[in-house]
Amino acid sequence: MFAFVTGATRAMTENTGNSVELIRCAIARLADQENDTKDFLKSGVQAIPVTNEVLDKLVWMVGQDVHDIMCHHPGYGLNRRVESLQRALETYKRCHKDLMEKLDEFDVASQDATLFGRPRANELKEYEIACRKEIFALSSAAAALVSMARHVKENVVIPSYNETLVSNFDSAQHEFIKELRNNLNHVTFHDSNWAIRNSGQERTSHFEFNRVKLIRDGDFNEKAQQYITAQQETIDIRCLFESYFARVDSFYAWLMSEIEERLHLEVKDFRRCLKNIHANSVKCWYRLLFKQMVGPETNLFGHLDKYLTPNELEEVYALPHCSKAQIDRIIEMVDEFDACDDELRALIYSAFGVQIDSTLVQDS
Repeated sequence: MFAFVTGATRAMTENTGNSVELIRCAIARLADQENDTKDFLKSGVQAIPVTNEVLDKLVWMVGQDVHDIMCHHPGYGLNRRVESLQRALETYKRCHKDLMEKLDEFDVASQDATLFGRPRANELKEYEIACRKEIFALSSAAAALVSMARHVKENVVIPSYNETLVSNFDSAQHEFIKELRNNLNHVTFHDSNWAIRNSGQERTSHFEFNRVKLIRDGDFNEKAQQYITAQQETIDIRCLFESYFARVDSFYAWLMSEIEERLHLEVKDFRRCLKNIHANSVKCWYRLLFKQMVGPETNLFGHLDKYLTPNELEEVYALPHCSKAQIDRIIEMVDEFDACDDELRALIYSAFGVQIDSTLVQDS
């Protein structure tokens, strides 16, 4: 009996060991297959346009794998530079907005003369620090924007770039803004001092650079110095950056449009691939949602505010309730990657209770 139990235990142990080894081999094999697929895709995306054979496998990649593969696409580098320029522009605009808001806050607070008394000295100091911080951020954002634009211009031929740059910017002011960033980062932290002018309803608040102190304490190049010396005794922060913002806004509205019109085929193909990847991911999620998670009792209209803006909701509710036109408009608003195919559209119609001939779905 003992020998029988011992033999059975040994057999079970051997079988368990064999099962574990089989599992390890299967996992290793799957890993090899996954690596083979990634290698195939990394090679495949290097030839544009990317073929349907490659794209059919590419759309099933997710997470970090997408970047690891798509960084081998010839359009990756330039697309990244264009995206970086767009992010730099967004950051610059946000920094400008933040500075103007701080100046507005100080303007409101300064209407109370007690702000400048000793008991509120710390509060006044906080306004000075906040303003200084926003100037630092905005000047840095402006310099980053110039640098990012240069990287794109090196790779995209844009006719009349220099002429449009000159017509939009005051070159001396432009140089001063760039040099201000360099000074704040590497030389000295120039103070912007507050000033109150006039009284009563004519009372105005200001943060200013002192012209003499800028020249004495700073390390500005010749062109920036020309701008400084051409100013009055002080340089008003609001006037300086509002003027510069208007120039930036005008120039980059033109530039971003020009870039999009002249994008290389590599970039367009890169974006096509990404769009297909996103579309497939969205399609799979909504197919799962409408097949398994949405039931007859689900009030889909009660969830629309999670996906649509108030203005979009107003437009949707103005259409006939549960009509094909209404649901088509909802799909159009939400489907940014053109993921909705005939099957998914039919599922959505059904979920919203729209009764429609299947032949009409294919025509939509």
